[in-house]
Amino acid sequence: MSYPPQYDPYGRRPLLSPIAIVLGTALLAGAAVLAIILVLRPPTSSSGTAAANGTEVAQDLGTQEQTEDGARAAAQQTLDAYAGGDYGAFWDRWTTASQALMGRADFIRMHTECAQPAQGVRFVVGAVTVTGTTARVGVTRLIAATTFDFTFEDGAWRYVLPAEQQAEYRKGVDQIVQERKASNQCGRDALKLTPVPMPTSSPDAPTSTAPPAAATKVGQPVQVGDLTFTVTRVEQGAQLKEPITNKPVQAQGQWVLVHVSVTSHASKAVPILGGRQTLVDDQGRQYAQDDKAANYNMGDLALTIKAINPGQTLTGAFVYDVPAGSKPTALELHDYAQADSPAVRVGLN
Repeated sequence: MSYPPQYDPYGRRPLLSPIAIVLGTALLAGAAVLAIILVLRPPTSSSGTAAANGTEVAQDLGTQEQTEDGARAAAQQTLDAYAGGDYGAFWDRWTTASQALMGRADFIRMHTECAQPAQGVRFVVGAVTVTGTTARVGVTRLIAATTFDFTFEDGAWRYVLPAEQQAEYRKGVDQIVQERKASNQCGRDALKLTPVPMPTSSPDAPTSTAPPAAATKVGQPVQVGDLTFTVTRVEQGAQLKEPITNKPVQAQGQWVLVHVSVTSHASKAVPILGGRQTLVDDQGRQYAQDDKAANYNMGDLALTIKAINPGQTLTGAFVYDVPAGSKPTALELHDYAQADSPAVRVGLN
């Protein structure tokens, strides 16, 4: 990966620029955030020495099961290696095709010269779906969420570099490091890009159990904290394509795009946090945004962890993977700064 954005081992750029952030949305909050996160001890595997000197020594991944549990365990071990700074062990768990794009020593050097800002912040593996030799693994890190792909190869589940990272790695380490340093995406400098307020709640106040606020509808603006959202249209059964290969990106069910405009009334840059905005269907089921699909298809229109400046209006779409045949009925919007605030519901009928 490169410097997996603050959130994601894809090495994808933060969405402040796009996803150097499943690796670190709230990282931008700085030290206050780090006080509440899960912290890893760097692995003490045999790859530690190799990681230090960059030698091309592949790690024996042992016997793994071609099941959801097997994929979940392998994904957690893989992401733990990255989060803990054991870049050699992380590289060892890539697919052969991914490893061909950048050597082990170069990958380690890239992170030595441009450190990840989120080292020590652990990924938490959630839902895992296995289809043949492919696994889609949902993960969260702090308040960011995304999906990673793994392939069962040579008896083990291996990490697949996303298309945008494959394109970046073809530039070579020197150019990647130069570009990242120029845009303050390395180490502590990345934490200074856009401070993100931490969700606040009073320790004495009970968690809100109130239902979503009265619904507005498509075309009507609604204010949620410092942001005003207007849903402009809903695109059901949308077609998504990978930006480089132009191949269709398959949903497990069907893609639903909720197009919105967002205006900020805040006094400083704040995050939109698409991962907190929930789609509800006609059976009351709730869906989180598929951040990976959003970034594949939408580019600058992806509303994942993008920051919005005071007085600015951004347009884009939230992207959801829902069962075929289901009918989206509402979008529930949440305040980025109030973890316990009730959702504001927008009717999509």
